Amino acid sequence: MLFLNSIYILLHIFNHYLYEEVGLRQIMDYYFFVCPGRFRTEGMRFAQSIKLGIIRIARSVMWVMKTVFNMKDSLLLLPPDEKSGRELLKEVMSRGNMGHELIENKVIEETMLHRLCRRYKRKIRLFKYNSIDVIISPYYRLKLLFWKRTIIMYNLKETS
Repeated sequence: MLFLNSIYILLHIFNHYLYEEVGLRQIMDYYFFVCPGRFRTEGMRFAQSIKLGIIRIARSVMWVMKTVFNMKDSLLLLPPDEKSGRELLKEVMSRGNMGHELIENKVIEETMLHRLCRRYKRKIRLFKYNSIDVIISPYYRLKLLFWKRTIIMYNLKETS
């Protein structure tokens, strides 16, 4: 069960990295979860979880934990990847706490189209992590936007 929790936490970090912002606090939580060395015997299972598509972010997180938190090599679940780890750390450090301090997220008057473009610009930078989502996302966002508008218009007609 602990192994599944480690995968879930990693997927949660990955989700924040792709769609929102990642905070150093999230990586530190993962560090404290993995640090006691509970997973040494389950390393093979972790290697099999590559099918979930999280190998690159997992190796990035391992590099950040090794570099920032001085984690021992024997406790790392996978060999760290310095290049993508540096990108992750740069993203975490430049965006503040979960992106709350980021000026581009404090847009007061923004249309739905502007917000869509701003989010898509971020996704293009993360193309190597989740290429299918980058390609399909604008279509589904627009489809959702039109669906919401249709529901709102339908409800307005029904109430009047």
